[in-house]
Amino acid sequence: MPATADSLAAEIAAMEGVVALESAYGRFFMYDPEGTGGHVFPMATILEDDANDTWSDLDRDGVFCVNIGVDKETFLALFGAKASELGARDYTARDTLLPHPDYGAQYFVRVLNPDATLGTVRELLAIAHGVAAKRTRSGQKA
Repeated sequence: MPATADSLAAEIAAMEGVVALESAYGRFFMYDPEGTGGHVFPMATILEDDANDTWSDLDRDGVFCVNIGVDKETFLALFGAKASELGARDYTARDTLLPHPDYGAQYFVRVLNPDATLGTVRELLAIAHGVAAKRTRSGQKA
């Protein structure tokens, strides 16, 4: 069964130490086990409209995007190069792992409506969780 924005949001929010924030711009998931707030860069986001995404045509019925911050090694294993070295992509394609058009340089990966890619998305979310936890332990907020 394909994931929905709500089901995927619930999975991410249930991860240890994750705080979920919802705004008019989307759903943001931060690793913040102490609940200290402050400026914590999201480990993942879910967007469902074009308000904060001009590439994906998210205003189509039922279309959502999940963005996931992974590490450099994972990003390079997925795409074979840094984001700046990759060519143009069709960011409206569903169920296709892509580098984020703005945050690819920070190793963010994105996919619209994961279905066949859902297992990989879950693996990437686990990696993102580990990356965020490591940053928090080392004292980095963003």
